Amino acid sequence: MPSWGEILTEIQAEQARIDVSRQQNPQDPALSRLLGADVVRRKYLAEMATHAGRNVIVYASGWLQKPGLPADHIIVHPSDMDGFMEVVKSCDKTRPLDFILHSPGGSPEAAEHIVNYLRQKFSHIRVIVPNMAMSAATMMACAADVIMLARHSTLGPTDPQMTLRTNTGDRLIPAHALKADFEAAKIAAASKAYMAWAPILGQYPPGLLAQCTSALKLTKLLMKNWLKTYMFKGEKNAAMKAARIAKFFADDKHFTHGRPLMGDQLRKAGLKVDDLETDGKLQDLVMSVYHATTHTLGGTFVVKIIEGHSGKGYFRQFVPPQMRPAAR
Repeated sequence: MPSWGEILTEIQAEQARIDVSRQQNPQDPALSRLLGADVVRRKYLAEMATHAGRNVIVYASGWLQKPGLPADHIIVHPSDMDGFMEVVKSCDKTRPLDFILHSPGGSPEAAEHIVNYLRQKFSHIRVIVPNMAMSAATMMACAADVIMLARHSTLGPTDPQMTLRTNTGDRLIPAHALKADFEAAKIAAASKAYMAWAPILGQYPPGLLAQCTSALKLTKLLMKNWLKTYMFKGEKNAAMKAARIAKFFADDKHFTHGRPLMGDQLRKAGLKVDDLETDGKLQDLVMSVYHATTHTLGGTFVVKIIEGHSGKGYFRQFVPPQMRPAAR
């Protein structure tokens, strides 16, 4: 399996070739925008599509490479639909889809929109997680016919995260944690301790508790419906299996929202999870795509990539304020 460093070496060699071509063809606009990581990533996406005989789409966020970015830039977001429409347009809809997913999660409503769109376009979807698909990204994975994980890959709890605007920027806080605050404050109201909760509760907007409750219900409902409709389609007790798994992911007994839930634990919970390692060639291609993607996310202003094996893609960028051109 190619390592991060081996893919970096390949990218550097490709970049050197591009630099020579730029010197020889300084007027070529395509060369002015081309990066070695783009060439390498697209090469492996195309090879993966040929190997598996399926469409391939990678959906990856740079939250690990660029911590502290505004949440809307890195999470599953309604604006991502623009990217999926661009990429899916060039896919062969008669073929199934391999969906490489690497994301911290985000909006359950955005996840629902993306899932519904992809399920309308492709009759069979295999979600492949090369590293992490957390929260709403876990929900998206559970809308697949089958999930494929490497031994190091992880899904996570699905209690939704609520965006709170603070003086220091947006904060994502799990709905379970916010509900726990309100429950603790309710208990404290019977004693003098309630005064300590006043400044904490004062930072929460009106209606937040109701929003948390609704978001938790929606998450369970979507998970249950998707699992029953796709992963367990036609199976006996499909609804019961789906409800049990949806409850497992939404349970606050995982303690933290970022708790890694890995292959053996997920199979025990009832999910259909295949090992990526069973197909060595596919594993090499998936991890090559993943490493090339992380090099782009770590070495450029790109913070999110949605790209297909045909070369069509959507790239979201974030330029730090201190690096933006000064206003005239």
